[in-house]
Amino acid sequence: MEELFDFLIKKDVEYKRNQLMSQYTSVRIGGCASVVVFPRTEQQLIDVARFLCDSDIKHKVIGRMTNILPCDGEYCGVLISTKKLNSYILDSTLIKAECGTLLSPLLLSLARLGLGGAEGLCGIPGTVGGVVVSNAGAYGCEIGELVKSVRAYFLRTDSIETLTREQCGFSYRNSVFSNGDSVILSVELELIKRAPDIIINEMGMIKRRRNDSQPIEYPSLGSVFKKVNGISAGQIIDRCGLKGLRVGGAMVSPKHAGFIVNTGGATAADFRGLVELVKSEVYRMRHIKLIEEIEYI
Repeated sequence: MEELFDFLIKKDVEYKRNQLMSQYTSVRIGGCASVVVFPRTEQQLIDVARFLCDSDIKHKVIGRMTNILPCDGEYCGVLISTKKLNSYILDSTLIKAECGTLLSPLLLSLARLGLGGAEGLCGIPGTVGGVVVSNAGAYGCEIGELVKSVRAYFLRTDSIETLTREQCGFSYRNSVFSNGDSVILSVELELIKRAPDIIINEMGMIKRRRNDSQPIEYPSLGSVFKKVNGISAGQIIDRCGLKGLRVGGAMVSPKHAGFIVNTGGATAADFRGLVELVKSEVYRMRHIKLIEEIEYI
């Protein structure tokens, strides 16, 4: 790792050693990561990713880790945080946002300027880069529908490319960026002009729906499982009577069965154990195979 530290100092990249991953993920679970780096520019992000790839050092790019479950033990690798890459440029209805820009605050700021069309996404807690990777969506809207282009660094070819929406291969909770072979640098979104008060009112309605139906009082990773044939996993899990099922400090939310929450002191082993228990019970009772939409470290 000493070569890595020499490189980071040379490139003036901020980093921290021996960081608890629980402070970086929304579910508040996780052991210690050897190093977390914080690139401040696109070029620093590319340089770090290239160095780690060339040096065969295990690494993971993270935003707010709202759908990533860390491990309990030590992660002997590098987490690349995009939190400092959070600026955006507005040109009429086009918005070019850096990968670490938080989606919900961005959409609210744009709503005040009369730019909408993404109201259904307003409560998604991730970064622009993170939601594009998984083509996140809610309330009938997916981020891929708004994407005009994505600028990304591709590790295998050591190249920077700008992909159109069609080239991004968006599908349900998936994109060409989902395999981890690339790093999203920035995203260009195309919104529509609407009256600010109408946009903000719709966002308020959606926020109230979220608060009423989701267990926001507990740390979680949001929806754990993908839909099955258009039916939400939460509905399937609920029909199997699994609300309130627990493993250690992890629990299937009594408020929304699609969420597994940290009731206090939950470990990654608790969370993963409950995921596997829910999957096995749903398959035993309904012969349905659930697939996670969360990621693991």
